[in-house]
Amino acid sequence: MRQQRRLTMGLVGLMLCLGSCTGVPDEAGNTGISQTTPETTDTIPQNFPTIGVFDSARSRDILCYVTVTSRDGKTSEVGASADLCDRSPSLTNQTLRFIYDDAVMPPEHCNNTGLCGANNRQTVISDVVMLGENWQVLSNGTWTVTVGQGETWDGRNNTGNLTYYGCNDQNDCLALTAGKITCRDGFCHTGWQQEDYFYILSTPIVEDGGAPTTLRVHQGGEDLLNVPNMQVIDSSL
Repeated sequence: MRQQRRLTMGLVGLMLCLGSCTGVPDEAGNTGISQTTPETTDTIPQNFPTIGVFDSARSRDILCYVTVTSRDGKTSEVGASADLCDRSPSLTNQTLRFIYDDAVMPPEHCNNTGLCGANNRQTVISDVVMLGENWQVLSNGTWTVTVGQGETWDGRNNTGNLTYYGCNDQNDCLALTAGKITCRDGFCHTGWQQEDYFYILSTPIVEDGGAPTTLRVHQGGEDLLNVPNMQVIDSSL
């Protein structure tokens, strides 16, 4: 089982929502809570990291400002929602996926700082996703997904507390928590259920850990979506 866990941690990916939100079913079929999160990725300044370590936070003016260190070691101070200052004790020193959005700022703030763009908008961190020690980013060119906290899977079926964040090419995004993994018959599957919709990510177990992930969505036994060839493009490993 230890070998299976090592081989398959590089194979699990994220389910993206077709409609509204989804949950991760437990053994009784109950689902957790998730949220859809629009992200204006086309407006994120190039020096703002998408994955990094949360160093500190402080309140100033009408925003929270967080100091983050990117994967390449660059440190930046970025405006954020006030909620992140409140949550900073649990976020400090954690590796996170940063979610950005445009906030409409009062004119006096923009005049004083010079940070705003058109229509008094400023790009801020609106939320974060916990990534933990073991995370990956997968993409097929249209869907880009991030899965975190892979270390919470203990190798047994239907266990784990994995986090997920993914966007399609229209910047429609989804965040999920409490992901669970089941491996059998040469595949590892990660599954979610919303009402009568089922979302399944399947990856073959192979020696080099390089097999692509396939996303399937079905309802009432009918396949609604089949997205093959999700490949790992970045990881903590």
